[in-house]
Order: sequence, then C-alpha cells, then structure tokens
Amino acid sequence: MRTYNYKVNKEKGVVTCVLTVRSRIMSDVFVGIARCSKEDTFDEDFGKTIARQRAVLKANKKELKNFESMFPESYLNETEKTIKQIRSRKEALRSNIGTLVAEIEDNLNLIDEQEY
Repeated sequence: MRTYNYKVNKEKGVVTCVLTVRSRIMSDVFVGIARCSKEDTFDEDFGKTIARQRAVLKANKKELKNFESMFPESYLNETEKTIKQIRSRKEALRSNIGTLVAEIEDNLNLIDEQEY
C-alpha cells in the first residue's frame, strides 16, 4: 500500500511529498521535494505533482534494485533460454499434431474410398 503526505511551505516555495510504501514484511519512506524558482510563481498543485513524481522515482529505483538483486541477469538469461526452448518445443508439437491430423484424414479418405 502506498500513502502520500504533503508538506507545503508557501513562503519558501517548497512542497515535500512523503511517500510511504508498506508491504507485509517491510515499510519504506521516500521523500520528493519541489522548489519554486524565485523567477516563477508558486503553484501548490504543480509543486505537489513534481514532489510526488520525485518520490515515486526514488521508490521505483529501489524496487528495480531489489528485483535485480533477487533475479540477477545470469538467472534471467537462463530463464529466457528456457522460455525459448519451451516455445520451440510447443511449435514442434503443433507441427507434429498438424501432420498427424493430415495423416489421419488421408487414412480416413482411403478407408472411405475402399469398398467392403
């Protein structure tokens, strides 16, 4: 579950988004900050959008890092090879089934042509 909490400081032109990501086994907090330039006009909604995107980006980077540590590239490469082998075998089986169906139909036609 993800929850977003915002802190807005209009005087300083800063919006902070605190993203809390909870799972069954752990909880993580990610902070995104948006600062308004002195040359721009402060917009709270826009600041919240930017701050939220930055917090989500941090969460996604951590999730990717965790995924890569759980499934190293060598593991994924082996998995890809296995999937390719399975797909190849599946296609071969489909082809064999097609051949068998054609042979059965030919044999049935031969039986129909013969008179008993």
